[in-house]
Amino acid sequence: MADVFISYSRANVDFARRLAQELRTVNYDLWIDLEGIRFNADWWDEIKRGIEHSNNFVLVMSPNSLGSPVCHLEIEYARKLSKRIILLNHVAFERKEVSRAMLDRLASDAYVNTLLGDRNPMTLFDNNWYVIEKYQRVNFTYDASKSTKFRGGELETDSEQADRNTEETAFLNQFVDLRAALEIDLDHVNFHTHMGLRDRDWERSQRNESFLLFGDELTQAERWLADYDADAQIRSKNGTLPKLPKPTNEQHAYIQASHVVEIARTQRLRNIRRAGIGAGLAATAALIFAIGASLVGVNGINQSNTANTQVAVANIAQGQAVAAQNTAIDNAKRANLEVAAANATLTPIAQQVQDMQFLNESLRLASEANAVLQQTDNDKLSAVLLGIRALKVGYSSQADNVLLQALQLTYFYRGFIGHRDVVSSVTFSPDGQYVLTG
Repeated sequence: MADVFISYSRANVDFARRLAQELRTVNYDLWIDLEGIRFNADWWDEIKRGIEHSNNFVLVMSPNSLGSPVCHLEIEYARKLSKRIILLNHVAFERKEVSRAMLDRLASDAYVNTLLGDRNPMTLFDNNWYVIEKYQRVNFTYDASKSTKFRGGELETDSEQADRNTEETAFLNQFVDLRAALEIDLDHVNFHTHMGLRDRDWERSQRNESFLLFGDELTQAERWLADYDADAQIRSKNGTLPKLPKPTNEQHAYIQASHVVEIARTQRLRNIRRAGIGAGLAATAALIFAIGASLVGVNGINQSNTANTQVAVANIAQGQAVAAQNTAIDNAKRANLEVAAANATLTPIAQQVQDMQFLNESLRLASEANAVLQQTDNDKLSAVLLGIRALKVGYSSQADNVLLQALQLTYFYRGFIGHRDVVSSVTFSPDGQYVLTG
């Protein structure tokens, strides 16, 4: 973004050069056409981009600039974007004379007439004149002709040198007033330009949701509007005008649209995560039930043939628990895919940042689960829960592996070697020493 867009007439180019030089000396970024952009298909688009990307629109007022149809088109576009307009009183002018001069120049300028279309040029002039009469002006009567010889390297008389020094002193004093005007409400003006650019990008994308605000940026934009309204109320009570520029209707609509989409996106994420948590809890409950049933079944082997049946039931329950746990893992992975789809409205850079945050959290939880597994005296069920939570936050191979290890250690009680397929039936020997599976 540029700090200042300078609109002027080519007849005042020497003053414009001097002004641009001084502004750059104090580190202002400028958009100014000092060489004269040629009229072509891209000319007006380039001018508009310069105004869009500038925080302030500075108009060098003179009979030549206010009689220029191009300058009036620039003023009109700055008004449309609600830019802060700073008027420099450079050369005295009369409304009647400059309006006639504009019409005369339009009569011989076919290209600018195409830009006007079927609009009445006097309506354009009158609308701009409202700004010219209303806005505060900064006096800047610097006479660049007094420095012509000096700039050309020619020898000056003592009188000419004195006149030039007088003009330079006046210029520097008046420049202080301009700089003070540029520094007023600087943060507000900068954010106004930023929001204007974001809004126009959204419109040019045919209101693609990926161009909307989200997260902290949306919060900042909403606070900006609220602060402006609060400040305007205070100024109104004190009998003063609100600060400029005023947020546009388009900026209000853009921020409101961002708010609506953000609420919907947040709700989708909550629903997806709730589903993932529910699946994990259900699988964990089934796993705990299977562990208890398995222990009861094994202890009953030495008591009766009825206990054998309980063992079979426990094994079946155990298989169901494992299947439920696998389903939970699949649900967690599916939830992560849905989260990624829900986040598709984020800009690519923000999406990468969020994905990295999820991955880091998943790795942290997987590390905690692994630490539990390394401690032989700890309950491995907590490792299972940590693994489920890690996969819910974001998929990582470390979380996947640690969950599988935890499940094996949690439901494994006694191994039977030999049968390598699904167990559909089981029979125990009368003495409880052997088991036959089918």
